[in-house]
Parts: sequence; C-alpha cells; structure tokens
Amino acid sequence: MSLEELIENISVMKFKHIAVLGFATLLTVGSIKEVVAQKPASTGSDIVAQAGAPATAPTTAPAGVPAGVPASTSASTPTGTFQAGEHPTQGTVSIVTENGKRYLVLSQDFQSAKGPDLHVIMYKTDAPPKGGLKKADYYILAPLKKISGTQRYAIPDKVNVANYKSVAIWCQKFNATFGYAPLSS
Repeated sequence: MSLEELIENISVMKFKHIAVLGFATLLTVGSIKEVVAQKPASTGSDIVAQAGAPATAPTTAPAGVPAGVPASTSASTPTGTFQAGEHPTQGTVSIVTENGKRYLVLSQDFQSAKGPDLHVIMYKTDAPPKGGLKKADYYILAPLKKISGTQRYAIPDKVNVANYKSVAIWCQKFNATFGYAPLSS
C-alpha cells in the first residue's frame, strides 16, 4: 500500500468515525428531549420526597384565589377576570385579607400590553370606559410592577372596597384603560 492510499484510508476512517459520533450525539440529544418532554414537572412535594422527608399532599388555593396566595380570612373574596380595553389584558384578580390587611392580587397568568405610566386602579363601575376616566370614579392603587405574572398590592385601610366594582390597568399618561376585571364575590 502506498503512502497516498494509507492517508486516504485514514481520512475515510476519520470521516466515518466523525459521522458515527455525530449520529450518536443526535440520537442521544433526541432521546433526552423525548424523556424530558414526557417527564412531568416536579412539584414541591416531589422535591421533599426526593430529599428523604415524607411527602405531603399538595395544597390548592380556594376558588378565586390564585395558587401561591394565602387564603383570605374574610367570608367573601372579590374576584374578576380581565378583559381587553384599549389593549389585550388577561388573567384574574382577587382581593384577599391576610393578617387583617387587604391585598389586591394579580394571578400568575396575568398579562398586559406594555405601556407608559401604567397603574393598577379600582374603578366604581363594572366596566370603565376605554378612555377619558374621571378622577372621582377611580382610586389609584399603585404603579403596575410588571406586565405579567403574579403580583400583589396593599389596599389602604381608607379604601372601601365595596365602593369599587372593577380593577383596571390604566395608562395615566394617555388616560387609557388597557384592560379591566369586573369584581364579583
């Protein structure tokens, strides 16, 4: 065998080796993705059980209270589902009482469009207008912390929740209601 033939055979063998390794890598990655896709997500009780401690039954929030939020100590918990105003807004809102303090809680699936100067407001009717809100008809609870996900806002003692029929995401700069949630007990 000549030197040229030997070099060519080595090159062919390297190519085959690299091709086999590449194929094996693709199979491995595909298998891992398939296993991950089929495996259910771990819960807090799974993690405790894996650590050797006894597993506890997962707790669920009462109806109308988003998961991860302590249950209200009041008899009725006002809740609502967001509807679009000027922009798509989704998720739910609950008013809960914890240790004698009231909080407005936006659910984990809450989402609003981005906008300047967004606030969480309480509004006197079930459906605030898309624009032109009058100061006497709403109470500004706080600036919106983020446009998606769970968040909560303290409701001052001076605010009589019974006077408000909805919660809205409101752009103060343009006096525009991005979305709102009529409250019901």
